[in-house]
Amino acid sequence: MSQPLDIVLCACGRTPRMETDRPAGRLGDLHRVACACGMEAHRWSVSAASAVRLWNSIITTGDTLVRLATG
Repeated sequence: MSQPLDIVLCACGRTPRMETDRPAGRLGDLHRVACACGMEAHRWSVSAASAVRLWNSIITTGDTLVRLATG
């Protein structure tokens, strides 16, 4: 069994959270990592582990994250 992945802190210094959704017509959940500051990965993943890998990759390479308008 593989080890759980550690989620890299957001650029704001907070620990992001895992979001899960199941759009109509899908058999399985989709996952993404998002932070309370509004930063989130720009796409959903089919597993929690792949969502964490995407987030970590984005944070460590300085790739693009999406900031949602809050309010």
